[in-house]
Amino acid sequence: MATAIFFNHKVQNCGVYQYGFRVFNIIKATDTINYIYKEVSSLEEYKAAISESNNKDIKAIIYNYHQSTMPWLQADTIQRVVKNIGIPHESREDLFDIICNIDPNAQEQSNRFSLPRPIFEDIDLVLKTDSDSHDVNEFIKAHNDISQPIFGSFGFGFDNKGFDKIIRMVNDSYDNAVIKFVIPVAHFDPGNMRTVENMRNKCLSMNRKEGIKVLITHAFFSNDDILRFLHSNTMNIFLYDTMHGRGISSTIDYALSVKKPIGISDSYMFRNIYDDGICLYKNTLESCLDNSVRYCSKFLELYSNSNMINKFKQVLLGI
Repeated sequence: MATAIFFNHKVQNCGVYQYGFRVFNIIKATDTINYIYKEVSSLEEYKAAISESNNKDIKAIIYNYHQSTMPWLQADTIQRVVKNIGIPHESREDLFDIICNIDPNAQEQSNRFSLPRPIFEDIDLVLKTDSDSHDVNEFIKAHNDISQPIFGSFGFGFDNKGFDKIIRMVNDSYDNAVIKFVIPVAHFDPGNMRTVENMRNKCLSMNRKEGIKVLITHAFFSNDDILRFLHSNTMNIFLYDTMHGRGISSTIDYALSVKKPIGISDSYMFRNIYDDGICLYKNTLESCLDNSVRYCSKFLELYSNSNMINKFKQVLLGI
């Protein structure tokens, strides 16, 4: 059986980390390749992990890579005994022998592959159970027993994520509704708590109707808790700025997985699922509520876990 090391970094409140963790948990469910998962934060830990695996007949090493999370990985420090497979996130690609692009629509070439998005499957049990956190449960269940629609979103609290636009849009369309945001502190944000507090204040100040309730938490939700949260909402909305040249947003992977209505902006980060029919700049909230689930269902097959497993088989067994 072929063996490959999968390197990730250690900081969990980071989108790059969570992407890599999701990918590994999908591809490990194969009986043809043995994946060894390693979290490292330094060159010394990287070298030690490789040394520990020297007797396991390693075929390749996979890197869930961003230059800010693995700054110690350079042309003169990366190993060259076996093939290096990079999953770069808006970062340099020249370190690697093979590239796995996080954009599923990227054109494939020799030694360049496009990956399906890492969605969650078989989550019924997760959705039937509560979070281990009392505070998270309270937030998810708040106002769920009323007839008003609940609009949700999540992500780090940067201005380009458009949380304030969601407040404005719901206010323009409804007199009575609930808006819930999960906005944790990002580990690599130099502004830290100040960033999320500024976003909280901005959102609360924009809510102009007494019948619209805005709830915001800065707790860091586990993957299961994010799925529970998104599933509990009437609709999940993501109104990122355009951001040309950026990667693919992982928020959509979670939103697709719970099979609830989605509304998006025309952000470049949503290009993998974009259609005018689910864009809230071209349709009403009601239209997206009615039509988005049907449109998005096709991505559950395109991004199936089996497709992700088979893609990595194709990459590794082709070496």
